[in-house]
Amino acid sequence: GLIFSLPYTEAWKFIIEVPYSDLSQVSVRENFNLILPILSIISPLTIEEITDENYQLSIDKEEEVVARFLKTFEDQTIDPMLTITTTGREIPVSFEPITNADECRTYIYNCIKKYCPELPKNRIYELSFTKFLYRRVRFFEGHYYYWNQNIKHLGTIVMQQMINEAKSLTQINFQDNYYPRVYLIYDPGF
Repeated sequence: GLIFSLPYTEAWKFIIEVPYSDLSQVSVRENFNLILPILSIISPLTIEEITDENYQLSIDKEEEVVARFLKTFEDQTIDPMLTITTTGREIPVSFEPITNADECRTYIYNCIKKYCPELPKNRIYELSFTKFLYRRVRFFEGHYYYWNQNIKHLGTIVMQQMINEAKSLTQINFQDNYYPRVYLIYDPGF
């Protein structure tokens, strides 16, 4: 193993994720004391519970794109097709970006609650699911979707598949040979 020592001239903050479930009928602090008793003795006063309120999912460009298309999926507006005006001008499908970070979080959390309730409730799974879903929803920014004029309900069909794939990838277990190996490719540069 690797041994290292932290400089004592600075205060260090460690974040340790303690598995927690409402099913256990104990508080987060009690669970922490049971799982990591030595740490609970060493630093009993400096324990801070990380929740959705005090440590929110960071919203950057990728998360906004995911939230934008989850919003259209939830609102059932994800299926428009290319519009052709009376003058023959083609207007591609487009959706306005979401500028409110809290609104973005709401759509991402709603998706996880509705379609992935079996995922453990922790930041690693939320972030992994969001990143896997981002790789897929980029399809909605491409010409196959923007200029679609033939396939009805394309958005709904593809989004359902994307959510299932992101969920599957988030839960993937390489310890045995029984994991899915076939996924659709959405990346235009693949």
